[in-house]
Amino acid sequence: MSNLGEFLKIISEGKKDYSANDPKGKVIAEVKEHVKSDLSELFSQLATIQKKVEVLPEETEGKEEAQKILAEVILEPIKEQETVDLTDVNKYLTGKSFQQPNPEAPSRDVEDIRNKIKYLEQWLGKIAAHGPGSGEVRLEFLDDVNRNSAKQDGKYLKYDAASKKWIGDTIETGDVVYNTTLVETSTYTVQDGDWYIGVNYAGAVTITMPSSATAGRVVVIKDESGNASTNPITVSGTIDNDSGGFILQLDNGGVQMVYRSGWRII
Repeated sequence: MSNLGEFLKIISEGKKDYSANDPKGKVIAEVKEHVKSDLSELFSQLATIQKKVEVLPEETEGKEEAQKILAEVILEPIKEQETVDLTDVNKYLTGKSFQQPNPEAPSRDVEDIRNKIKYLEQWLGKIAAHGPGSGEVRLEFLDDVNRNSAKQDGKYLKYDAASKKWIGDTIETGDVVYNTTLVETSTYTVQDGDWYIGVNYAGAVTITMPSSATAGRVVVIKDESGNASTNPITVSGTIDNDSGGFILQLDNGGVQMVYRSGWRII
């Protein structure tokens, strides 16, 4: 009965886990495909033999011998295989290691299904437009941005270490601003970000001030050439209620102004 033992050993091997590239696993998988049909045929033949033996008359010679052979040669070796229960062959052909996990049943709610489809459509659209891994395309929806504070007019983003997020903030009166500008041309118009304006030009220069500004804004104009007496700096605009502005002609001189209902020299 060595062949039967080998056969049962192959069935037992089917219970083990093998990787997809394991040669032994591939062979076992091929054998398993034929085991069901082979076993079905085997037990069918055994059942036929047993029925034929049972219907033999009592006086028939050979009945007792046939039953003995059936028990000793075929049935007993099978019973001795303690690790294999042939009454449930499918357990060994579709054991735990070969079964697919049962997926969670999908929701039957139509609205849930619509929302999931819409979500998938949106992400597929992003991937199609920007490629996989592009992520969010709007700053306000990034995980490290505080949307409520950032999405407001006139705010700028600054990092808040406490919350580990970028938040919206404003420049308040008294905040230090270090924007500096060098003027090396004959004309210049003051920009929103200017604070200190240094003039270094070999000739007369005209600086035009904005007609209005945020209350408390400070602008400093400085002669960096050291030749303002020869190359005067004309500041154009309404300064201290004078629409004609003023002229800076002091070498290395400077003027500081603040806006409050107009530009004021301080």
